[in-house]
Amino acid sequence: EVAVPTFRPDLHREVDLIEELIRLHGYDQVPTTLPVLRHAEPSRPAPVDERVRDVMRALSFDEVVSYSYISPSALALVASGARAHAVKLANPLREELSLLRTSLLPGLLTSLKRNFGWGSREVRLCELGNVFFAGNAAPQERCELAAVYSGHGDGWLRPDAPLDAFFGKGVVDELFSNLGLSLACEPAAEAWLHPGVQTGLCVEGERVGEIGEVHPDLLRQLEIDGPVFAFQIGLGALKIQALGRTTELPRYPEAVRDFSFFADLALPHATIARRIAELKNPLCVSSAVREDYREPGKVPVGKKGMLWSFLYRAPDRTLTDAEIDGLHEKLKSDLQSALALTAR
Repeated sequence: EVAVPTFRPDLHREVDLIEELIRLHGYDQVPTTLPVLRHAEPSRPAPVDERVRDVMRALSFDEVVSYSYISPSALALVASGARAHAVKLANPLREELSLLRTSLLPGLLTSLKRNFGWGSREVRLCELGNVFFAGNAAPQERCELAAVYSGHGDGWLRPDAPLDAFFGKGVVDELFSNLGLSLACEPAAEAWLHPGVQTGLCVEGERVGEIGEVHPDLLRQLEIDGPVFAFQIGLGALKIQALGRTTELPRYPEAVRDFSFFADLALPHATIARRIAELKNPLCVSSAVREDYREPGKVPVGKKGMLWSFLYRAPDRTLTDAEIDGLHEKLKSDLQSALALTAR
């Protein structure tokens, strides 16, 4: 038992008394030891917003944070459908901040314009935040990701080539792959996007966003020199998959086989990819589009020429040429009969 003198009001806890004893005994008498560090597994998966931010940073995008309030004129530039119904503040500070945003794009385009004004033409910006929609009873709130970019690429194949919509499509593909989701595309008709350079983004048949080139008329209104590309994705309704565990590198070699064919112009890439996935061939580990060309005179009318590559590999042995050829011929036959493809 210890009685603390009244002139020592700084002594409140056991650790205070321990410190007094060590001081009297001598700090030099206490041996030096390293604390035991233990790595604890996370008790829950990383939040979706952290995973999204990590991917976007890895893909060279800078995150910005803009106001949740916008002006009616800014809303009118990108609003259509549900996004046109904004929540109006009862006591706004000024007209420019009188509405709750229904889209992250006005803030991002403003930031891009500011960067252009400072002489920076290589701009890749993203924002992860909430948007708000006017509801019958109460405003609805949901989390979204949006990005804008302009400039030139830094790839080894075409260095300094201007960025285009396919760059953004690759970013979205990588993001969805990291979240454990399968992305599909569908036709879109967004007024704020160029009518010939836009597509809708779908997950499990549900529309979750859009991507494309910002409409030149919109850029002129904002006094921005184009071209500028953008996408926006609603994250709230996505069923994000847990992070998968790492697996060892393949021990056995892979083999690549190509399939070149003519397909109807109206046949989307997603339909072909979905049919390939439905085959569930465990030895066909991946597939990718290599060519899509439509040059008049070299492609039949109403058709497009496509070249797909398929990668085959077994986890427990080296596949023989005969095995691979048999698997590939069966896959080609199935695709031809199911999708009315014509081999070239």
